[in-house]
Amino acid sequence: MQAYITKIDGTEDSYRKVADEALAEPLPGLILHAAGDGDDGGRWIVEVWESVEAEERFARERLFPALERLGVTDAPTLRRSITVDHVAGALAASSAA
Repeated sequence: MQAYITKIDGTEDSYRKVADEALAEPLPGLILHAAGDGDDGGRWIVEVWESVEAEERFARERLFPALERLGVTDAPTLRRSITVDHVAGALAASSAA
């Protein structure tokens, strides 16, 4: 499992336009996508994917084309990748079922 934490400086409106297009259909390998405004004024996105390859496929086939179609050129200001080796809470319970 791979998690990504990304900060973007775009507005909620620009985020929603991209999300509405890129996340409109089910995404193979996506476990969780959550986004919201941080206390630092940035927009933060947290994603958990089954694998690095699933996230890369999403970026290549859905995200980058949506950004290009919408004319969004802002790059993330911060992006971290975490190889997940422990999960607790509701996500852990649902994946164990």
